[in-house]
Parts: sequence; C-alpha cells; structure tokens
Amino acid sequence: MKGYLMGLLCLVTDTVGAQNYTITFKTRDADSTKRLRIAMPVGGTAFPVQQVYNLSTGSPQKIVNNATVPGCIQVYYGKSYLFFIEPQKSYTITFEDQYAQQPFTFTGDNAEGQYLLNKLQHADYQSKGDAYIAKDSIFANVQASINNDETAEREQYTTLLKQKKINDTFYQFAVNEGAYYYASVLASIIFTKNDHKEFTDAWPNLFKAHSLTDPRALANTSFYDYADQYAGYYKTSYYRKITNTVKRFDIRKSNDYLVDWYHKYADNLPEPAREYQLARFLSRFINMKKYEPELVELYTDFNKHYPQSIYDSHLKPGINEIIAFHQKAKAG
Repeated sequence: MKGYLMGLLCLVTDTVGAQNYTITFKTRDADSTKRLRIAMPVGGTAFPVQQVYNLSTGSPQKIVNNATVPGCIQVYYGKSYLFFIEPQKSYTITFEDQYAQQPFTFTGDNAEGQYLLNKLQHADYQSKGDAYIAKDSIFANVQASINNDETAEREQYTTLLKQKKINDTFYQFAVNEGAYYYASVLASIIFTKNDHKEFTDAWPNLFKAHSLTDPRALANTSFYDYADQYAGYYKTSYYRKITNTVKRFDIRKSNDYLVDWYHKYADNLPEPAREYQLARFLSRFINMKKYEPELVELYTDFNKHYPQSIYDSHLKPGINEIIAFHQKAKAG
C-alpha cells in the first residue's frame, strides 16, 4: 500500500508539473469592449489557429503552454503583437492603458527581446516594397537599402544577445523573422519590376539565400509570404508571362482559380514548405466559408499525401462543414 501511495503521489506531482506552464494575459486598459485574439503555433509553425477570448481588468486569461518546440504566438488586442514562446516556460503579458508609453509589459524569458520584436513589427511586405521603389528605381540601390535595414534590425538583437538579455533560440528566431520578411519584400519588388532584367536576374540568388527546406523557418510569420512569392510569382506567374501562357479566371463563373492556386504550391515547393503552404492555403479558403466544393477535392489530395499531417485536425472540421452544406443543398 505504501508503494502504491508513493506511486500515486509521484503521478499527481508529475501531472501538476506538466500543467504548470501557462501564458497569462492581463489588461489594465479600461476599455473592456476589446476582444483578445490569440493564434497559437501548430507544431512550432506559424500556422494560424485563432481563439477569441474576453479580457477585462481583474479577469486574466490563462492559456496552457503545451508547446513541445519553440514558436511564436500572434496576438491581437486593439493592435497586433508577436511573442516568442518556448516549451516548459511560463509568461505573463499585461496590456497597459491605451495611453501608456509602452503598450504591454512582459514577464518571462527574453523580455527585452519581446519588446524589441514588437517595436520593430513589420509593415505589410508589399507596401514596404512599394515604399522602397518609390524612393529609387535602380536595383542595386534598392537592394542596398533593404540590406541596410535588415542589418540594422539584426544588430539590435545581437546587442541583446551579447548582453545576455536574450538566449540563442530567441536570437535565431528574431534574425530569421527579419530575414524572411525582407526577402519577401525584395521578391515583391522584383515581381513588380519584372519588365526590368536587372531585377528579374536577382530572383535565383534571392531564393538560394533563404531556405525553403529548413523546418525552423516555418516558425516565422513571413515564411508563408516568401514561399508564395517563390511558387506563385517566380515559378508560375513570371514564367507564364515570359512564355506568353498567362491564365485568366472569371471567379464569377468558376472556381478553377482555386485548383490552379493550389497547384502553384503543390508543383513547385520542396518539403516542408509544400505541406505547410498547402495547409495554409486550404485553411485560408475554408475559413472564408464560401463552401466551394473544389476545396473538398483539394483537401482529399492533401490528405492523400499527408495522412498524418499536424494541420489536419484544423482543416477537417471546415471540410466536413462544406460537405454537409452541399449534401443539404442537394437534398433540397
């Protein structure tokens, strides 16, 4: 009996310990009408699975940190935030009054890095690209400006690393976050200026410099845009233009554009980018709730290639909803 009790005590202790890691959200903002929207990482990737909560002064919201690999959580509470979390760690994020000089306080590892990550939060990559070429139309100058901005950001994280205010894991994430963002910006510029050879000649080296096969890259919020630029623009739209095989779709008459879009990724991306990009594509259009039957066919193809996908549990409910919708419509 004594051995049994000791074993039970150990089991309880282990269970409590396993559930002890949390991410706590608090607010000092008197505006209680704002909702807290949180997209937790899926398997460490930036695949967005959003949950919505009520958050008000005096009523904190706790989320279990059950991450097994590092990743970022995307948060919206009046504005967008990004936080990097690691397994077996607890964090507290407190949103301040809307008039406070600093919009949040962070308690936990890499706090200084979390502040910098949000201070340097990037604008839409296409808008950023437009701003660069509005200032200069010479490729070498545009590329130099982008490199300078990326370097300036990286040096700030390097300083924090040297001061031991962030760890190596956070540093690598933050540096890659900037690298894939600015690569997306440059790819967008090249596509915009695809009538200029000095721009399009730079495409191969750009995509060689930033991996599509490194699983760690999937943690970065700009990876989806980067892979889209590669498969959708460089490998598809640009080649269709120079070979005079441009495809045009009338979305009022058919959903063929969905099949074409899916295959831009399926036919051009290596793993693990391929699985990730296809899952993001399916999720995006499933969540629009237009119930296109083509999505069921595309999901079937996805599931055939990735029957054990970590994204499947987030796709299947929406697919079942589409199937039920059309079954009901058919039954009258």
